[in-house]
Amino acid sequence: MIICNPSCINGGNCTATNTCACDTVMWTGSYCQTAVRIFWSFDNTLQDLYNNFNGVGSNGPTYISPGYNGAGACLWLNQASSQSVSIPSPFLNITYTSFTFEVWLYPNTLYNGNPYTDNSIFGQCQQQVVDQCLHIVIRSQRAYFGFFGDDFVGNQ
Repeated sequence: MIICNPSCINGGNCTATNTCACDTVMWTGSYCQTAVRIFWSFDNTLQDLYNNFNGVGSNGPTYISPGYNGAGACLWLNQASSQSVSIPSPFLNITYTSFTFEVWLYPNTLYNGNPYTDNSIFGQCQQQVVDQCLHIVIRSQRAYFGFFGDDFVGNQ
């Protein structure tokens, strides 16, 4: 009997002892744990285009038409209502993985109540300790990219 330990996940098949065959269009890694691509258009939906990392809205996020060309829609989050989107599962494992994060946003206002108030764009925490909590935020009108405690700040 062929056994993979850890078990293959995300549709991977155990083909030999501790060898998983992954759907290479979507998953990679020794047990198919790392996503190859994820895409959220936020065009009237919180779903991932590939249906793996679907979002769940909190406090009623809405959509609006951007108006400049009349096509499509965009996600509209209201800070005063603490609106957000979470991706409950599966866990996005980016350990020892190169990745690109691209976002287009148009903030009408940025909350700047104090220097430690963030306008969050993306975050993922394994544990809330240094180097284990990735976040991309706007703080004091500047972009920050960090792993909790040792941020890299943008200059504009």
